[in-house]
Amino acid sequence: MMIAGGDIGSIPSVVGNIESRSIQAGGDIGPIWSYMGMLGTSIVAGSDLAGITIPVGDIELCAIRARDIGPIEITDGSIQKSSLVATRDIGAVSAFGSEAGFGIEDVSMVAGRDIGPIVAQTHAGFGIRLLKLDAGRRITSVTGVSYGQLGSLDNAAIFESSFLASTIGAIIGKSSGGRGIELSKFIPRTAYDGQGGIDRSSGRIDSITGDGWLDGLFEVTVVAHTDIGAITGTAYFEGSGISGGS
Repeated sequence: MMIAGGDIGSIPSVVGNIESRSIQAGGDIGPIWSYMGMLGTSIVAGSDLAGITIPVGDIELCAIRARDIGPIEITDGSIQKSSLVATRDIGAVSAFGSEAGFGIEDVSMVAGRDIGPIVAQTHAGFGIRLLKLDAGRRITSVTGVSYGQLGSLDNAAIFESSFLASTIGAIIGKSSGGRGIELSKFIPRTAYDGQGGIDRSSGRIDSITGDGWLDGLFEVTVVAHTDIGAITGTAYFEGSGISGGS
């Protein structure tokens, strides 16, 4: 356990992972560099968390809270069963899962302003599964990539996920062997004008792209108060480009 009234500087873990009940600072924390990931750790920064870099391993069962959460980069591993909360912004997030079978799974990210961009990839399984994004202003972009289920046709690049923000950028799901985007919802936050009516100056979704060997977009819900850019679904072997949803 580490607790400081001011700042905590860089935290390197050269051997093994970081597993700490709580890392707290009244000011800034980090950056954090952990050779084999983070497990069961709570991080609370009164100001900013500079960022997290993990060469090999996961962020698992962690709770991270700060004013701004800096970039998170996992070279060979995933983010799972964790919560990230920022009063302002959550920066770029990237993960490439190998053994776990997903890049991001069962994760909540909530920010007062912006989130992203997010890129989650996996060799076999789901690029993104059960991801909840809630941004007060903008989700910059989200890309999920699944390189398949070895020799079979299965899984999806983005699966059972829900995104909410005033404005949502490009959402891309690409699967080599499965569905592009499946059973997911993308909805802008409702804003109101001074007369109580819906403020149409926000609420745009830039684009939705599902690129799969099975269905491109399967049971996907897309809602916008102003504009929706291109909605593209491609199925190369089976299924439909766009199937179900609304």
